[in-house]
Amino acid sequence: MNVIEASNLKIWDSRNGEVIVNDMSFSLKAHSCLAIVGESGSGKSMTVKAISGIHKPWICCGGSILFDGRDLLKQPPRAMREIRGKKIFMIFQDGMSAFDPSCTIRSSFREILIENLGGAAQQADLKIAAAMEKVVLTDAGGLLDKYPHQLSGGMLQRVMIAIALALEPDVIIADEPTSSLDTITQFEVVNEFQRLRRENGVAMIFISHDLGVVRKLADEIVVMRKGEKVEAGPVEEVFRHPQNEYTQYLVHTRMALAENYKRLIQVRQYA
Repeated sequence: MNVIEASNLKIWDSRNGEVIVNDMSFSLKAHSCLAIVGESGSGKSMTVKAISGIHKPWICCGGSILFDGRDLLKQPPRAMREIRGKKIFMIFQDGMSAFDPSCTIRSSFREILIENLGGAAQQADLKIAAAMEKVVLTDAGGLLDKYPHQLSGGMLQRVMIAIALALEPDVIIADEPTSSLDTITQFEVVNEFQRLRRENGVAMIFISHDLGVVRKLADEIVVMRKGEKVEAGPVEEVFRHPQNEYTQYLVHTRMALAENYKRLIQVRQYA
């Protein structure tokens, strides 16, 4: 069963008529992870912003994006606000931008839960404590009383994952959530996403340019270039037998980097 089904999606800038995404179709199956990859400016982030309805006012969308029997492109702002968070939760590339810098993490976390799930502050705090425990953040109590600028990028991303755990949405969209993190922190955050899928069965759209992360996390992949889909299919099939010339370039470049890394490690071991 498909949780999200996009058909002939077109996104353009009404100020100059520039087409950003053209004739994009894809589906997200229940309990699966769909990766969307491509170079900067390929339209992958704009595609998921259309799903969440958070694009700029001058950005226009055509086609359809079906979710829970409704076309998201035709929903009024109030209806989209109800869908965002409770049904579809988005984790951004820069965790800092997701939080109010004047509020502690606890205050922001609590506000999100009460707004989307209702209930009192005490109930929200119980959910917060349980969610923070699941993402294995040490000294969760002290961390919650800090302000966003006092936390590292990796910690902020794990707090965002904790919020997703507490909200229990149907779909999580992660827009390049590891691109600004160091390698060790990337590994830890990807493990949290894997655990989130395993324990909650949530469907996920994962935007990334890192094919190593994609191969580890995703079931299906869509490759975009210059606003268009150039290839799609099961991850392992696309990695082993890429059909499009651009996909071949991405996969072979990734393989070459991995082989070079292995050689460097071997040289160090025997030096």
